[in-house]
Amino acid sequence: MLNDDDDEIRDGVAAVTSRLLRAQCVSSATQDAVPIITVRRLGRFLTNSFFDSADLCREATRRLTGTTSRSKAFEQPFTDILAQERKEDTALFAQEKQNLYKDDASDITFWASVLRSLSPQARKGRVMQDLKGWVLDALSTLTETAREEVDGPLGWTTKQEVFTLGIRVICAADVVLRWDDRNGADVRMALRKFADAGSESELNGLWSEKSEQVLDNSVLRLVQDVHRGLATAQA
Repeated sequence: MLNDDDDEIRDGVAAVTSRLLRAQCVSSATQDAVPIITVRRLGRFLTNSFFDSADLCREATRRLTGTTSRSKAFEQPFTDILAQERKEDTALFAQEKQNLYKDDASDITFWASVLRSLSPQARKGRVMQDLKGWVLDALSTLTETAREEVDGPLGWTTKQEVFTLGIRVICAADVVLRWDDRNGADVRMALRKFADAGSESELNGLWSEKSEQVLDNSVLRLVQDVHRGLATAQA
């Protein structure tokens, strides 16, 4: 409801959420805030209060990947997902988006942030393994598509659903690497191939920039881990 396209509903729910957070002794919520700030506060509350929650991890993963069922989150091949999102709408009149306020990319970023903040205990079971498999499958499909088709200003990534799907994949790759950089060589390699293929086919600039940022951050964390290990050994 904090993302409802009715501003009165958003403002009212923001006030109610702020009261809820104050009741939970969240110090940053001492005053009411606009909905977009309230969403961030709610995200911090979720990760702080349910830091070890496997249920929150599974639900956040479902929302990050855009699947409708947690039990079937990774069953559909990514090639089918991409084909479905690329399908052209042949309706005579375009259907208006149900919620003109909600930004899918921001929603994806929010849930990726929640997942990055959860503890290893929350990732128990197959969640991490399944998400990594989904990311590798998705990056392989997107890389192949980028090699076969030039993108450009009016290319295949300009369809809103396709653009959103790409952001899901890149953010999911970032989550997998944040969870386990040391065993993420295959994800880094797949993301590197995707970024390189994109640079040759005029791929969407936001996708390319986000991919490079995820790669740079992952390598930086690895270097920092090595330095910390050397410092510990010397001590």
